[in-house]
Amino acid sequence: LRANEIGVEGAQALAPAIASSGSLASLDLARNNLGAEGASALALAITTSGSLATLDLRDNYISAEGAASLAPAIATSSSLASLDLCGNDLGADGATALAQAIAANGTLTLLNLQRNFVGADGAAALAPAIAASVSLASLNLRENNIGTEGAEALGPAIAASGSLREVNLSYNIIGHEGAAALALAIAASGSLTSIDVGYNEIHQAASLDVLTAMKGKRMVDIGIGSCDLGVKGAKVVAEMVPAMGSLESLDLSANELCGLDCHGDGTYTEEGIKAIADALSACGSLTLCHIRNNRLDENAKQSLQDCAKKHTGLELVV
Repeated sequence: LRANEIGVEGAQALAPAIASSGSLASLDLARNNLGAEGASALALAITTSGSLATLDLRDNYISAEGAASLAPAIATSSSLASLDLCGNDLGADGATALAQAIAANGTLTLLNLQRNFVGADGAAALAPAIAASVSLASLNLRENNIGTEGAEALGPAIAASGSLREVNLSYNIIGHEGAAALALAIAASGSLTSIDVGYNEIHQAASLDVLTAMKGKRMVDIGIGSCDLGVKGAKVVAEMVPAMGSLESLDLSANELCGLDCHGDGTYTEEGIKAIADALSACGSLTLCHIRNNRLDENAKQSLQDCAKKHTGLELVV
């Protein structure tokens, strides 16, 4: 039912049917202008349903008020495993309302809170819930302006979680100190296999700390786009990738891997990109690698094309 303009009245009409269905497992109500009132109408249905496992409510103007209505239903649901609340203007108050529900729920494995303006306060409110949850495996907080303080609050929670495997914190302006806090969390985590810290205004030293924290771990997905890696970082990545033996996806976009910044300033060298090309060829598990916006010359592109020929299962986005 995605993008059908059902609005509040539609949500109110659907709620009894959702509640009484004994078999409905997945429901997509994204982009339906439900608002806080529509979310409130759905709350009871979520509580009552014993089968609903996947619920998509993205882009519905739910707001903090709607999140407060949904929270008790999420806390008590015995079936909900995946919840998408992306783009609902929840803010810090909405994140705070959801926090206790996340901690109390024992079935929720995936939570998408992308683009909700939760900020540092919202991240701090979510942190204890993330640490306490026994089921949460995937958390998306992309584009939430959590800043350094938010990253520092989340770090210990990520480290403490025994279930969290995937975290997306890209586009959050966490800065160098925030990245340092996350590096400690990655190193301490016993469950994390996927992390995206890209586009966070991180300098090279902090980015290398994040990469170093992953050494010896069985990472599956690494996002470190626009993290000032440079040639030095390229060599570190090249050393790490084959050793992991598990990596499937890698984003190295906009990292000055050949020594030139976005304006073309710097000294061009193929040293880093050739090291990465050799590493990608040796990593049989890798299926996707983004190397866009790195000002590669034709020789560097050829090195990568040769790599792709050797590794037929790899998609290179250059």
